Amino acid sequence: MSKGWILFVALFAAAPAWAQDEPAAAPATTESAEATAEPAADVAEAVLDEAAASAETTETGPEWEASCGIGGSMSGGNTRFGSVAGDCRIARESGKIRVQLDGAGHFGRTRYGGIGNYASGLPITEGSFIVTQKDYMASLREDYYAREDKRTFLFSVQEFKSNEFAGYDWRIAVEAGGGYLYVKNDKQEHGFEAGAEYEFENGVVSGEDEHRYGFGAGIFGETIFSERSLLGYEARYRPSFTERDDWRALLATYFNFRINDWLAYKTGLRVDFDKQPSMIEPYGPDGNKIAGLTVSAKKTDVLWTNQLTITIF
Repeated sequence: MSKGWILFVALFAAAPAWAQDEPAAAPATTESAEATAEPAADVAEAVLDEAAASAETTETGPEWEASCGIGGSMSGGNTRFGSVAGDCRIARESGKIRVQLDGAGHFGRTRYGGIGNYASGLPITEGSFIVTQKDYMASLREDYYAREDKRTFLFSVQEFKSNEFAGYDWRIAVEAGGGYLYVKNDKQEHGFEAGAEYEFENGVVSGEDEHRYGFGAGIFGETIFSERSLLGYEARYRPSFTERDDWRALLATYFNFRINDWLAYKTGLRVDFDKQPSMIEPYGPDGNKIAGLTVSAKKTDVLWTNQLTITIF
C-alpha cells in the first residue's frame, strides 16, 4: 500500500475523535435573543402606527341627522286661545362641510268674547269673534370648517319667513360670514359669529316693501348636563347699514330633555325686538280688518313653545 493511502486511512480514523474533542457551539444567550427581537418589534409597532394614522385620515361617509317636533297650548276664560307649533331639522355633515335645513310653523286662533264700548256707556255686546294667526319659516344653512378641529368656520344662510302680525306677508334674507368656537368639548360648545346680510320684505300694507342691508353678530352655545338633558342659547344683534336708528335683536333659549333614544321634550323661549317694526292693518271688534287704518306692529315679539321632538335618524 502506498504511503498516500496509509495517510488517508489514518486521517479518516482519527476524525471522530477530533469531532468529540471539538467544543460545541455556545447556545444563544438571552441578551442576543432580545437584541434580535427588538428590531422586529420596532418594525411591527411602526406598521401598526402607520395603519392607525391611515385609518384616521381616511374620510368616513357622511353623517345624517333628522328630527321633527310638534306641540301646542290652550287657554280659557276671557281670552280663549289655542295654537299648534311644529318644526323639523335635517342635517348632513361630510368632512369639513355641514348643511342644515330647518323648517318651523305656528298656527293659532284667539276668540274674544263680550266686546263692548265702555267709553260710550253702551252695554257689552254678546257674541265673540275669532282672529287667526299663522307664521312659518324655512332656512338653509351651510358651514365650512377651515381646520380639522372644526373650530373656525365660514357660513351662509338663506331664509324665508311669513308673519302677517309682524307686518310682512313674506321676507327673504341672505347672510354670509364667519365664526369661531372658543369652547368645544364633549360637554360644551360655545362660539360667536358675524356676517353681512340682505333682506327683502313684502309688506302686508300696500307700498310697504323694503330692502334692508345690515350686519349681524351674535353668540350661541349648548351645555350638556347629562346623557338626557342639555341647555342651549342664542343672542344676536343686527344693526342696519342705511339707518342708524334701525336695529333688531334676538334672545332665545331652550331646554331639551331626552325621554328615550328617539323621543325628547323641548321647551323654548324666543324674544325678537325690532326698533322700527313694519306697518300692519288692525282688526276691529267684528274680527275683520279696519279698512284704511294702519298702525305699527309691536316692537317685541315673544314666542314660548313646548313640544315633543322625534328623532328620525
